[in-house]
Amino acid sequence: AVEALGSIVVGRDRDSMLLVIQCTEDSDEYVKQSAVNTVLGAAEKGDAVLLNSILSHQFVHQDRRVRDAAQQMVAGLSHQGDPQVTARLLECCQDTSAAIRKHACATLCRVSVRGDDRVIGAMADMILDADADVQK
Repeated sequence: AVEALGSIVVGRDRDSMLLVIQCTEDSDEYVKQSAVNTVLGAAEKGDAVLLNSILSHQFVHQDRRVRDAAQQMVAGLSHQGDPQVTARLLECCQDTSAAIRKHACATLCRVSVRGDDRVIGAMADMILDADADVQK
């Protein structure tokens, strides 16, 4: 059903896209990856509503696989250097969860503009993070 919806939905149909994004929380990996592929193939790049939804829900989800899917979607949907996405990811760098900090770091590397002082500062702080996985 996710793939079928993806074949007929238009990126501006936010309600359908938000529904597909929720499918990234499915326990079935095939459904999860189909949802990611559908979003990346049909959603409009830079759609602030979709990006905010992903960053607010899936990016901070307790399940690492959902966060992985969110990272793929954010990296594929955001414009390089998008100030709102960058700001939200910088907030995630301060999260209490080491896994979320690690995902934020990796995603920032993919979407930030080279030389952004805020991102450089966050990465420098993460080198000193208490969690070894974040430090890597």
